[in-house]
Amino acid sequence: MGICSTTSLDIIHSSYTYGGFQIPTSWDLQGSTHLYFLVGHLQLQDLVGQHIIHCMDQVYLHIGYQQKVLTYDFQLIKDLAPPTWVTNTWEYLSSNHATLTSNSLSLDFQRENDTSITQVARQHYRGIRLRRINAVRIPSYHFPDSQ
Repeated sequence: MGICSTTSLDIIHSSYTYGGFQIPTSWDLQGSTHLYFLVGHLQLQDLVGQHIIHCMDQVYLHIGYQQKVLTYDFQLIKDLAPPTWVTNTWEYLSSNHATLTSNSLSLDFQRENDTSITQVARQHYRGIRLRRINAVRIPSYHFPDSQ
């Protein structure tokens, strides 16, 4: 049985159980390929794996949050994310309610009750205003606690 150009995408992408063809979408195919290469190179700890870790660190520093970037919901802080291969993989992970952690860069707060500037700004701003605040926050990374 062939696939006609007018065949519903629900039939094309749904599972065999529901009478579909179970052909993956390009989004799922690209995302799973990204994860395959990401995990493979991180496990091998080769040159590409080291480059991926550096890219993940760059995204982590760019966003300015305390925890590892790939553990956050992408939709909450997508305004701060630079358009990179790691960011696309993170968006795919987040859309499937998955996370990925690695042993890479970690910046700890100096005192109790310190808060990241971008976490405070995200509560009040979105879009271009949040990106502008993020662009100038690099020299002053943390708000001290008020106590």
